Amino acid sequence: YQRRVHGGKKLAKKDITGKSDPYLIFFPGKIKSNKVNTKDKTLVKTKYISQTLNPTWNETVSFGIPTVKDGFTIFCYDFDMTGDHDFMGKVFVPHSDIKPGESVEKWLDLDLEGKIKIRFQYIPNK
Repeated sequence: YQRRVHGGKKLAKKDITGKSDPYLIFFPGKIKSNKVNTKDKTLVKTKYISQTLNPTWNETVSFGIPTVKDGFTIFCYDFDMTGDHDFMGKVFVPHSDIKPGESVEKWLDLDLEGKIKIRFQYIPNK
């Protein structure tokens, strides 16, 4: 399962400057909590982009989905050099939205504020 993360727009302001340092974290399954251990080195995540509400990541991330019925949750966080990173929103993507072999590009609304643009490609195991 591959995802090409293009960018975001109109994300939440979390820094005193009126901007944020956004990055994304990907989790298999539907996660109800808004709290993630952002310091976990095993997480699948993008790099953070400094001082913007309209980031351009242009990164590809990959990880498996445990079962066909599952999807994945994308979290958006504001990076902070000290202290906890600030939650900016999340979105769940059901696996049923993407068919095997298909490539889909779409804007996804975060539950708090803003959108992220992702290209999904589901490549089933043979």
